[in-house]
Amino acid sequence: MANGYAAVQFLDPNSGYMALDMFGNGAANGSVNGGQRVMIITNEGRVNIGSGAWPTAVLQVARNSSINGTAVFMGTQNHSYFNYGSSEHTYIRAGFDGGTVFINDIPNGKVALGQLVGIGTATPVYPLEIRQKNYRGLVLVEEGNFDNWEFSSYYGGLNLVFNGNVKGFFLAGSGAYITVSDKRLKTDIQSLPSLLQKITQLQPVSYEMIHNNPAHKRSIGFLAQDVEKLFPELVTKLPDSTKGYKGITDLHALNYSDFGVLAIKAIQEQQEVIKKQGEAIQTLEMQMQELKKIVGQMQKKEM
Repeated sequence: MANGYAAVQFLDPNSGYMALDMFGNGAANGSVNGGQRVMIITNEGRVNIGSGAWPTAVLQVARNSSINGTAVFMGTQNHSYFNYGSSEHTYIRAGFDGGTVFINDIPNGKVALGQLVGIGTATPVYPLEIRQKNYRGLVLVEEGNFDNWEFSSYYGGLNLVFNGNVKGFFLAGSGAYITVSDKRLKTDIQSLPSLLQKITQLQPVSYEMIHNNPAHKRSIGFLAQDVEKLFPELVTKLPDSTKGYKGITDLHALNYSDFGVLAIKAIQEQQEVIKKQGEAIQTLEMQMQELKKIVGQMQKKEM
């Protein structure tokens, strides 16, 4: 050999494996100590890179503390690292800015993530933790028409946004749900007609839910089909049976929150009735007083 580094390629005729040994810097025609086996290729095609250990997988790459990473895959702008640095972090990146990293994008493919998962943070403390960016949070997109609901934390509360428009939010302090009700967002505003007679026809009931109610817990409320006859605007029908209720193609749902508006309207109507009754009673009392005066005067004349 000449001056410098040396290498020996070795083939074991008994087991059929091939190895590559690297040696340190030496002089020509001299011996070199401190050789290191840096690669093994077995007769089965298994490869070990970085150590003399027998490979237990098709490709086995040894960790070297003096090298910054076990493996690096070079991209045009960005590189992916495995076991990078002393903490042995792993970075999987697209090769250039704006690229996409696909993980198991096959039909019916599954991705299992263990322990703590962080989105937008490298130090999650919850099973799934999402750090918002520009006040944007978690978005659920409906397949087909791409309608979407966004859930985001804003000034400590939880915002609910549909297709970019805020619909309501939960207050941080009390947990109360607040519905957006700005006059500037409404059109065709009309006063409610008299509702008192229809409200008296509502039939509150007690009932048990059939599904997911093993303890037979009773609830109180209304039946959506009964309410629909009186206040159809309070009833919403889901057009399919894909949500677990087989055989029901028009699932009826009831907007209980608007009953508060109906109650206020009914109270206002009752107060108007009470006011009129009070005025009528006051008129009758005045008439009674006048009659008493007349009767008193007549009695005096007869005496």
